[in-house]
Amino acid sequence: MGDNPAQTLSEIEASRQRLESDIDVLAARLPQKDVLADQAKLYGGAAAGAGVGLIALVVAMKKRSATKDRQRQARETAEALAEIMDVIPVEAHARVEHASSRTGPVALVAALVGIALAVVNARRAR
Repeated sequence: MGDNPAQTLSEIEASRQRLESDIDVLAARLPQKDVLADQAKLYGGAAAGAGVGLIALVVAMKKRSATKDRQRQARETAEALAEIMDVIPVEAHARVEHASSRTGPVALVAALVGIALAVVNARRAR
């Protein structure tokens, strides 16, 4: 600081002006509030759509796993019965597998729809 009060006061004023100009430069670099709100909507919509797609995929995978378990149990039961009865129709086994394999495409379509909604929402927000 300066030797006399007038010099000290002028140095303080110069420091204040430098700080204010630095703050103005930093404020100019920040995006506007409406831009931040639009970005938040964009990313929020994309995250929600991706979440819906992920949930649909997880549900489909669990359902497929449960179906595979039921098929395995049915096969084990059929094999055990075949040993006991020594006769099992092959057509019945084929019908059980065909009927339980229909849920896979539905789950895949649900996951794709969730992802497509996320993309559409992201493009609309731009």
